[in-house]
Amino acid sequence: MMAVRSFLFVWGLLLIGMLLCPSDAHAQKIKDMFSKKMPEFMEIPDANFDEVVKMHTHSPGGDSALAYEIKLPRNWELNTDTNLSNYTLSETLLGDISVFYGPPRVDAPRSYFKIQASEMKYNITADQWFLDYVLSNGYTLEGLESFSARKVAAIHVLIDKDDTYYVYSVAQINGKRMILAQFFIPLPYWEVEGPVIHRCAETLKLLNAEESLIENMREYPFVDLLTVSYPESWKLRSHPIKTIDRMSVSFSNIRIGEVSILDGLIELELISSYVLKDVEEEIEEIKSRMREKGLIMGEVVESIEDFEKNENVEYGFVDIYEGSDTRNESLRYEIWIATLALKNYYGLAVLTTPNRDDEFFTWSRNVGAFKSIIKTLRLQNNPQSPELHDQEGGEPIEAPATP
Repeated sequence: MMAVRSFLFVWGLLLIGMLLCPSDAHAQKIKDMFSKKMPEFMEIPDANFDEVVKMHTHSPGGDSALAYEIKLPRNWELNTDTNLSNYTLSETLLGDISVFYGPPRVDAPRSYFKIQASEMKYNITADQWFLDYVLSNGYTLEGLESFSARKVAAIHVLIDKDDTYYVYSVAQINGKRMILAQFFIPLPYWEVEGPVIHRCAETLKLLNAEESLIENMREYPFVDLLTVSYPESWKLRSHPIKTIDRMSVSFSNIRIGEVSILDGLIELELISSYVLKDVEEEIEEIKSRMREKGLIMGEVVESIEDFEKNENVEYGFVDIYEGSDTRNESLRYEIWIATLALKNYYGLAVLTTPNRDDEFFTWSRNVGAFKSIIKTLRLQNNPQSPELHDQEGGEPIEAPATP
């Protein structure tokens, strides 16, 4: 396997290209985009709202996973001229599954509503998916509201030839699919139609919700003590176990091509509470290993205590560090370190990823995998007795076979 340093070097070359040619969309910092609040809309009494809307229920192409209902203005009509039953879902292209048009106008284009769907491949959240959609298309985000990891609403500006639209979107993950519902309102009519559209968007309901994970997971057992799950698209590298006081494994996000490129790395180490002296000393050791790879860990830029973890975890926290390359200070990384306490063990999970402002989709995928791993780290039902812990330097214990 190619050395990590070589992977990081190729990765760095790619980031140089991105930094030399930044897109206008990336001028909006990712953290700022996540925190942009939705505008407030004039409230419409229920009785008045129900007078001007009509409920629509559809199951496009007979696909139950796409079945939905929504209230739309009474004078909006379903487009029946286009055959939407033969759409093809793909990871990169959004296929139209329904389109409704408002009445024609003399002074502006029609308002319209469209639902699209695409296949999802990786475990990322709805807001991450939508922000990548905005960045990839160069849109200007006006507001965003995240309801859960699987649903987000947002408003962005779209310029289509000579016309400008406000686009009100609801993006919702259903099983392994992204359902994107959007209202396109010409700029001159936004003030009038916006409040009604806001209420309509709230009525959208997927009739056959699926809560399944987007990506299949594999399990890796640390002998008969602990188990962790990881996304199957990540490459696992198990390390020889000389003692169950210290066990480690790594997971790589490798982009396969003519040249293999490491897009992300997660290293997980389990340390017995009987030998761990100080967590801070372990963090310093991580920093030292990073320097050997050519990376410098800087200041902590964010700390997270409220995150999903297994019930076996007594407590835990995540610190996010700035990262830079010793060969080129313009290359930016993020280094996430999760510290987890489980009965007789401490878990230290380290994610190395491109900075979110430089390559947002890759960052989203890496963070999604990292969260999946720290969420699933757990004790096995019949853990080995702590009295059986080997001393450092003992004979290697047979490690599980690499899947």
